[in-house]
Order: sequence, then structure tokens, then C-alpha cells
Amino acid sequence: ADDGGAVKKKKGRRKDRKDKALSNRLSLPDDHEDDEYTSADLEGLKVSHETSDFAAGSTTVLTLADKSILEVDPDSNKATGFGDGSNELVNVNIDHDAQARKNLKEKRRIEMG
Repeated sequence: ADDGGAVKKKKGRRKDRKDKALSNRLSLPDDHEDDEYTSADLEGLKVSHETSDFAAGSTTVLTLADKSILEVDPDSNKATGFGDGSNELVNVNIDHDAQARKNLKEKRRIEMG
């Protein structure tokens, strides 16, 4: 008798159950699909770019800027407390473009004189 088929089916079902359990743990509840941010959600956030940096009618993704969590004393190089808690939103592409323009200006300044 060939039990290979039965063993494969059992392993397949076990794998399907594991995949389904993992999928259930990773999926978000359906009630989050219609969530929208309001001005109250953005209160206290600072955007590091000028309004002229954004193209009208386009979508720009902003993320929280990297920053130190602790305040560090420059003399002793020891943590003295927690940061101010302010959050700043940035777009890495806009930052990169601004840095490239700054570097180009500096290069031209050096070349000219």
C-alpha cells in the first residue's frame, strides 16, 4: 500500500493551518480600513520643509525624522535627560535634493574662486 499520498496530504493540511494562523496574526482588523487622519492627529508635529517644496496636486510621503531620544551633555558626553518630545516630519527625497543643491552651490563657489 502506498501511504505517501496520505502523508503528503497531512503535511499539506498542517502547513495550510500554520499559514492561515500566521496570516490571521499579521492582518489588521477591518475597522482600520476607513481611518483618516484629522488635524487633531497632527497637532504638535512640525514639517521640516517649506510649502514651496511640495508640488501642488501630488502626494508626498512624510516620515518621522531621526533624532536622539536622550539629551547628552557635550562636556561629559553623558545622558542628562530625555529629549524635548517634539516630533518632526520629513521627506527624505526633498532632504536629499536640498543637500545636493547645497553641495552643487559649494562646488561652484570653490571652482569660481
